[in-house]
Amino acid sequence: MENEISLYPTVGEYYEYDLYQIMYQNAYIEYEKGEQYYEQQNMNKRVYVNYEQRWIQNPRIGNVDVINQFQEMNSIIGNQYKSLSSNNTHFGTLSMENEVIIYKWDDQTLQQIGSSVYIDSSYNCFNIHLFAFFDILVDCYQDDQFNLLIVYDQQYHSKYSWQSSLPIKTKFLSMVSDNNTYIIYAQYYYNYSMLSLFSHQYANLTQWNNNFVDFDIPIRINPYIYILTQQQILQCTISSNQAFQLQYNFTSPNISNFISINLYYNIQTYSQCDQILLQYPSDSGEQFLITSLWGCTNQIIINNIDNQYKFNEPLQTILQNNQYIIFQQNQLIHLYQIGKALVFQYNNKIETNSLLYFNFDNELFSFNEIIIAYKIQIPSLQVNLTNIQVPGNNSNFTLMCFNQKKELQSQSILKINLIILPKNDTNIYVMFNQSFPQYQYAIMNNNVKITFSSYSGSFLNFQKNYDIDYFQFSSTTFTTIGSLSYYYLVQQLSIMQNSSETLLFFIGYNKSQLSIFYCSNYPQQSKLQYKEFNVIKISVNAISLQTAYSIYPEILIIGLSDNQTIYLYQQQYEVNRTYSNQNQTFEQEIINFLVTQNNVVILFSNKEIQIMTLDFENISTLNQDQINQHFQNKTIQFNPQQIVMNTQLQSSFLFINNIYEVIIISLQQNSKPIPIQLIQVNFAIKQINLVNQQLILTFVCNNYQSICFQVWNVQNLPKYYYYEKDLYEVDNDNNLTIQSDNLFFYVTFPNSTVYIYNPSLPYHMSLYFKTTQLSINSIAFQNQNSLSFNQSIIFGYNTFYSLTQTQGMLIQYLQSNQYNFTYPQTIYSYTVTSALNPSAIQRTPNQSITQLTSFSVIKNKSVTINLTLDEQDNRDNHFSYPLNLLVDRQYQICKILLNISDSNSINFFSVTKWIAKGCAITANKSIYSTSMQNTKVSENSLLTSINNQFVSLLNNNQITILNNRFQNSGYTKINFSLCLASTSFNYTYYLICQNKTSQYLINFTLSSSGKIANQTYLQLPIAFQNIFKMRISLSQVFILGKFDNQDQNLYWFNQSNNSFLQLTQEFSILNDNEYNCQDFSVEIFYFEGYKQQNMIIIFQVIRNQLFYRIMEIQSENVIINPLIYVIVHYCNFQYSCIELNQFNYVLIIKIIDRQLTFLVTDTYSVSHLVSIIINPEKMQQFNSLANVIRTIPNYLNFLYTGNSVYFRGILIQQFTKMNEYVMGIYYLDSYESKSIYEPILMQGYFQTNASNQYAVIVNQEYPSVISLYVGPKDKLIFSSFSTQNITCNLGKKLLQRSVYLKCSNSYSNGIYNITFNLQSKEHNSKAQMYFLLSLIILLLFYFFYKIISKMRSLNQLNMDEEL
Repeated sequence: MENEISLYPTVGEYYEYDLYQIMYQNAYIEYEKGEQYYEQQNMNKRVYVNYEQRWIQNPRIGNVDVINQFQEMNSIIGNQYKSLSSNNTHFGTLSMENEVIIYKWDDQTLQQIGSSVYIDSSYNCFNIHLFAFFDILVDCYQDDQFNLLIVYDQQYHSKYSWQSSLPIKTKFLSMVSDNNTYIIYAQYYYNYSMLSLFSHQYANLTQWNNNFVDFDIPIRINPYIYILTQQQILQCTISSNQAFQLQYNFTSPNISNFISINLYYNIQTYSQCDQILLQYPSDSGEQFLITSLWGCTNQIIINNIDNQYKFNEPLQTILQNNQYIIFQQNQLIHLYQIGKALVFQYNNKIETNSLLYFNFDNELFSFNEIIIAYKIQIPSLQVNLTNIQVPGNNSNFTLMCFNQKKELQSQSILKINLIILPKNDTNIYVMFNQSFPQYQYAIMNNNVKITFSSYSGSFLNFQKNYDIDYFQFSSTTFTTIGSLSYYYLVQQLSIMQNSSETLLFFIGYNKSQLSIFYCSNYPQQSKLQYKEFNVIKISVNAISLQTAYSIYPEILIIGLSDNQTIYLYQQQYEVNRTYSNQNQTFEQEIINFLVTQNNVVILFSNKEIQIMTLDFENISTLNQDQINQHFQNKTIQFNPQQIVMNTQLQSSFLFINNIYEVIIISLQQNSKPIPIQLIQVNFAIKQINLVNQQLILTFVCNNYQSICFQVWNVQNLPKYYYYEKDLYEVDNDNNLTIQSDNLFFYVTFPNSTVYIYNPSLPYHMSLYFKTTQLSINSIAFQNQNSLSFNQSIIFGYNTFYSLTQTQGMLIQYLQSNQYNFTYPQTIYSYTVTSALNPSAIQRTPNQSITQLTSFSVIKNKSVTINLTLDEQDNRDNHFSYPLNLLVDRQYQICKILLNISDSNSINFFSVTKWIAKGCAITANKSIYSTSMQNTKVSENSLLTSINNQFVSLLNNNQITILNNRFQNSGYTKINFSLCLASTSFNYTYYLICQNKTSQYLINFTLSSSGKIANQTYLQLPIAFQNIFKMRISLSQVFILGKFDNQDQNLYWFNQSNNSFLQLTQEFSILNDNEYNCQDFSVEIFYFEGYKQQNMIIIFQVIRNQLFYRIMEIQSENVIINPLIYVIVHYCNFQYSCIELNQFNYVLIIKIIDRQLTFLVTDTYSVSHLVSIIINPEKMQQFNSLANVIRTIPNYLNFLYTGNSVYFRGILIQQFTKMNEYVMGIYYLDSYESKSIYEPILMQGYFQTNASNQYAVIVNQEYPSVISLYVGPKDKLIFSSFSTQNITCNLGKKLLQRSVYLKCSNSYSNGIYNITFNLQSKEHNSKAQMYFLLSLIILLLFYFFYKIISKMRSLNQLNMDEEL
């Protein structure tokens, strides 16, 4: 696979391009949005092969480096170790032979220091520990005695000993509490465990016996000790009398059988609480779960029970820091980036029994016979142009991925064009082909979201082209989400709770009151639905507002200040009226102040910073003397101008603007300042801002003509920080307002224009958005599950706006009735422009979108039909027209009205009578007996159609058989407590029932008259907890069900040896052991020319993906072939295709030779009629391609249940919503001849709210259905359905017939004004000729008659004359 991408860095910047993003461009875009599960899963699949890959650049380019996730830095010869301890700079190891070796890590090189020390082999030693002041301790046992050995000067001797038996294992940890250093030592025995507390002088202060399984201590001042039992987490401290003191006991009904615990204290984020990782088994015992918890002051809180890590085997070791979590199994390391999903996992193979150490600098050390030091990083392409000021010198190179297991096999190849831009470049560039979907579809009311990430430029704007009939296009980048009209809102705050909920609080004030509003359902609801939380009366002429929050106790901390007084309010956010307040007045003028979860930090005019607790006690002061003590090797003139902290992330770092440097201090839980780092620059800093882990310095530049901005990366403090880039500079103006949140950087001009920067993007893209606001306040909204930021909420003009991290477009379907029998479709594209350079223009390729609407809105409409003579049946003096060619919506019933004003349907006494008068609806009605109508059935009755000739009524005590006219034809008694499932094959009826002890497979054979015979009972070897579906084919039994403590799977029941074979297997390359089956369909598979006639094809939906496999039956042998993945394509007339997945149900419709048609239903309850060619000679292939030929839309917003019946062209699908069941009727005759854009619509349905059970018998001569279902009060209801026609009398000399047809469903109704234009019948020319000929003959006869009469008269006259 080879892709191509162009990168456009700017001179002077340092940027790290995420390798996942540039390698998997389109999938990564969708993954980051987190909105389309298919793309996220697709991304996971595509990068899984990179879990053990390394990236290589060819050729190497100066200023460009490829950074791998596991980058080996150093390796040396090691040993086989049983214990490892480190203080970050030195490592103490204990080998299997009791050899103590000390290593030093310096300048990315690991080397042994000093000579090793061998402890006598008579000692059984367990662990080594590097203690304070570099004491090296080893715990050893000899002759039933514990010895605490200290190693120094190539020797060792015992510091402490006591009588003790040999434990199973031990554990060493140390801690500092109240300026005292302690050792905590654990001994684990079979029946109990012992925890001992030693002083720094190695005196045993106390011991505690319990059945605990593990313990851990975070590295910080005055930490808690977390002791783990199988059911509890005990949070302890060391009391004043130097004993273990319990502070909190954590238990949970949802988790138990704890295995191990790991603690980490993060000084960068959420520093209020310790971060806990807890390992325990799943309920089934087949998986091992890792759950995250907070360890707060006298409290332990589950962070998010739904966001767990899962493994098939228990973990040996868990390591974590502020960016990564490492899980160690026997020969494998699993690396996860905190806050990211599985796509950012990396697996690295290690030697068995390796010992690991992971520090806060992301350096991982693996100790075994080879000691390897790795650098853990996000895979990236580092482009360093900080020393380049002239653009040009462009380059091209290739980036390749190689699997560590297959060195010669390249997985991915990416061609990269690196184009270096000048700072004044304002053009728009295309970085890669984003593969805008040429063809796409939207289902029902689900909108389509498009994200633009392939363009590089400033202030980009995306505008659709062409007029759109059915769809509305709107930008998702900057949208209005609410308003607040009554109070001047000064600041807003995001609150992260201990559950999966994210709360937003809005705090505003005026001179008389402090108002608190909250919103709890954003972004699940697209608009901010806030409520007034509390109103606190105040009388403060405040000039500043600061806010923070506490994880536990759950409170808001709100601070107001005037020139010399701080007013502090602590508001509980679970009880809206409960708050406390206090204030403190100071002698010095307050320049700036902050509140955190623990502290109030104040910058005074006398160049002094005071740090105090929330009760204004325990004051620590930062002044010149303190700064000199903290930074002894630096000369610093302490002149603080500004203080900044990231209170939303609860960072402990305090950033101090000291004009020519930024001083960074850590304020941990004891409020004592700890020096972290010093960033020195050669310009006067005007202002500092934080954007997540980036520090932005604002300063005057270009001879006071401009305001410039520098971005520094401070993510890897305390050790590392570095300059990244400048941002687009602006004209110098003293009235500029500069603000930031954790996503964007805002510069507001006096004319209310706002420049919004995204400093995480390259320079050329960082000028992100431009708007107009009088004043703004903003907060980056945090995703609770990922802890990442993807949008900011901005307040201005009393209006709330959302600004997303990536630009996008929302395509919404307009509810319109302007379409007929085909899905609405349109073609569109976008024009890309820049507000910074109007002449820079790009255009996207044309795209099309089709809306798979539900066809459920019925409105009044007029229809004109021009009938042909062939459609007029003059022999009976009437014509018929199919109803399905007239009604273009899904309906329950249609009736003819007398006229448009007649809202009630006509009561027809006789179809013939009304046809004679005008028109009527005609249908083929099935004849059935009503003797069983309204018969009451038991609550758990199961209805089953048998060979389309009988219906069974099954309850726990009796089976009743009805014939095809629903007359009772037989019954038999049974005796069970519950029947779980029933089905049939030909004349054999199968059911599974249970009593108190066992479950049984029972089958009966029916005679042609419906009499029950040949009963057999077979006890099942394992009882099902639940059965979703059972089907039979060629006497083979297939059951979709769930055993206790297992997922739902498909099983084949081998009746010859009375055993189950699981047919649902792991297919996912993610190897997460989750492969539950949702549905299946089986059918006999045969075709001409293949030697095997007894074959069954089995379709399965596994984890929303579609598969099939073929079972071959050869005498007594059964061969089950592998699963084959089915790729379902939806293609339009231009052969532009998209891949469908996320299915729930499948049903085989028809098999003709090798061509198979099946119905697959997606998660939106839209069914797709799909055609596939099956080749049994290729049963080992990996996948097979199938194409959608027609679709069946969902009915309203009901959910499809999968309970469907198909027989000879008639399909019944069942939908449900809130205990209501709708069984829709569909006629699939000639489905192949219609367009893919023309849906198959429901033509009638029956419904009930009593049970999901129903059965049907299809009339084989006419397309009609008799249905039997359970109605109200558990009574049987019969219904009959058939294709329908409008039949009208032609009438004499009638040239037009008008009909008013009223159709309705549960959602709407409408009237079709139908006009039939009739053809006048041509006269027969021969008949006219015969008529004329007859007339001539008659005239001739008449003429001859007259002549003869005249002649007779003349003769008579002559005779008279003669006489």
